[in-house]
This record gives sequence, structure tokens and C-alpha cells, in this order.
Amino acid sequence: MKLKKALAITLCTVLALTLLAACSNNSGTTPDGTTPSGTTPSGTTPGGSDTDGGLTFGWSVYDLSNPFFVPMDEGVKAKAAELGIAL
Repeated sequence: MKLKKALAITLCTVLALTLLAACSNNSGTTPDGTTPSGTTPSGTTPGGSDTDGGLTFGWSVYDLSNPFFVPMDEGVKAKAAELGIAL
């Protein structure tokens, strides 16, 4: 019985340490690959280079034959155009 308890404690400890080690980020970047200043390590902003002058947003609609998704698609396109974001 003591062996099972010791094994269970050991396995729980190893699991907890593995989870903590896997969640650490010592590379100096955030999880999305940017530095804390908002640029990638190469100096560009995520999603494009500094020279393209704008943002590009990926948008995919599930099904335009379903009336629920049509106004959603139109709204996203209108707001993107208003903000100057390429889809």
C-alpha cells in the first residue's frame, strides 16, 4: 500500500513539474511569436512586413447559403473596408 501511495505522489509531482516546464517561455517572446514591444524577433509586425503599410486579416465564412452567415460576412467586409484592413 505504501508503494502505491509513493508511486502516486511521485507521478503527480512529475506531472506537475512537466506542466510547469512546458508552460514556461524563456525565449523573450510572447506565445504569438512577438516580442513584448509588439514586433517579431526580425523587427516586423505580425502578419506582414513594415513596408506593406497595412494590415491583412484572414476571414473565412462557414456557409453563405445559410442566411445566418450572410450578414456576418457583409458586416466583417464593411468594417474591414472602414478601417482600411485587407481581407
